[in-house]
Amino acid sequence: MQSMKNLYPILVATLLAQAVARATTLYSLDTTVLDGNTGENTYYVAQTGSTASLSLDPTPSLTYTMASTAGSLTYMVGYFNSTTLTNVGDKISFSLSYTATSALKASDEAFRVGLYNSGGSYMTSNNTSSGSSATNGYTGYAATFRPSGTPGTGNTFKERTGTGNNLFTSSTYTNLGTDTFAPIGTGAVSMTFSAELTAGGLLLTTSYGGNVYSFLDTTPSTTTFDTFAIYGVDASSSASLIFSNLTVDSVPEPGQMALLIIGLGTVTAAACRRRATIAYR
Repeated sequence: MQSMKNLYPILVATLLAQAVARATTLYSLDTTVLDGNTGENTYYVAQTGSTASLSLDPTPSLTYTMASTAGSLTYMVGYFNSTTLTNVGDKISFSLSYTATSALKASDEAFRVGLYNSGGSYMTSNNTSSGSSATNGYTGYAATFRPSGTPGTGNTFKERTGTGNNLFTSSTYTNLGTDTFAPIGTGAVSMTFSAELTAGGLLLTTSYGGNVYSFLDTTPSTTTFDTFAIYGVDASSSASLIFSNLTVDSVPEPGQMALLIIGLGTVTAAACRRRATIAYR
């Protein structure tokens, strides 16, 4: 029979594995349901006079075909179970990977991603009138990028502080921090955008292509999230972004698991001391 001392590393490894497993996937390509299907949770918005489309294949991958009129507004919106960052260390992470069939427009903020709190107001169909009234009051955060060329200062973290049917209207956002993001790239792109609750506020982080940027919002407008959105402006009509990954994860703070491991270590040490005392006697 193995001693408590020998079992301790095994128990710690098991608990650490369980801690990692506590991360919850809130949205993925496997759970994507497009407009017109039972349980739909993903939609697009196109500029008036233009069209867009979303399509899934069994890989799975999601093809997001942007505006039929080059340079027009278009974005997609996805919903997931509401999650609130309550404890220090709680985190929500949005990761994506795509390839573009042709380059996005080489202009500031031509690619944007965001995480939002819908307040329970959801889109129920695709929209071709430049915006949906359902998204009027959404609060949350975005990261905006220039695909190529020299980026201006507007390519940075933003907080949605205004209202409007167009979720990405620039006037409804306030820039956060002083970072100017490097271009996102025009070919294959993999990136993450996350929000983590810290003792000092909400820490926003984005990483892609070896670039990492962060900003701490000391007075966050929301710590509840149930919506993501992706905005793109194509340089040629009906360009597509083909997503091989589109995932939202919620990661609870690890503090309770750490306390459990520490407690187990204390009990194990006490047991070992007791065994040593008995043996000495």
